[in-house]
Amino acid sequence: SIVKSLNDPAYYHIFDNKSEFYTTFAEYLHREWLHFSKCTKEQFLDFMQDKDEIICKPDDASCGVGVEKLKKADYATLDAMYEDLKKKGADVIEEVVIQHPDMNRINPGSVNTIRVYTVLSDGVSNVVYACIRMGNSDRPVDNINAGGMYSPIDLETGKIACAACDKQRIVYERHPRSGCLLKGYQIPYWDKVMNICREAAHKVPQMGYIGWDVAITKDGPLFIEANNMPGHDAFPQMPLQAPDKIGILPVFQKYIKGL
Repeated sequence: SIVKSLNDPAYYHIFDNKSEFYTTFAEYLHREWLHFSKCTKEQFLDFMQDKDEIICKPDDASCGVGVEKLKKADYATLDAMYEDLKKKGADVIEEVVIQHPDMNRINPGSVNTIRVYTVLSDGVSNVVYACIRMGNSDRPVDNINAGGMYSPIDLETGKIACAACDKQRIVYERHPRSGCLLKGYQIPYWDKVMNICREAAHKVPQMGYIGWDVAITKDGPLFIEANNMPGHDAFPQMPLQAPDKIGILPVFQKYIKGL
């Protein structure tokens, strides 16, 4: 209901297609990328000259589907790598994001992103909720639908608010792969994370409700992607995360009239 009331379907394509999103929000990417399905072989070879590995993504898939990390060393030649990508039907390839050491400490097997939800109300962008998403599999993604887990983040402090849980509602006080204690863990560059999401929310004002996926490097935050139908499964509805049994609705009512 919130998506229907705040987001214009005529603008969904900007967020549904990675190449369109990367073009529209280029100033927030801070990494090189190539629209592989539309590039020439020469452009690919040039792109790969200074890279040892890349991330390969479908243009229009979600939930981490089809995302692969590929190493140049696994191919005899760049020509062979190019042919393999053609065979796979690759759409977008991009530079690998090296996450901040503090984010890597949580789980080094994936880039652990922050999902920040914004609501644009009366020309003001508001952050209504945020959570950290952490991988927990052999795949290089942190999505909860691909075996990952999440914890809500305190918006004031940028600290992880409580233990994590996954889609099976298993609770983790510590990350099972790294042993990192989650509650109270400080997210780096928190003010900058909030600021770029608030700022970017004005770029396509026809989309009033967005879930931004933010990675954090040693130089600051950057966008991985954004969602016009942000997953509601990351909201604090479980007793662990809402001990007072109050869910997310009052927060939305603060910014959305008539909800």
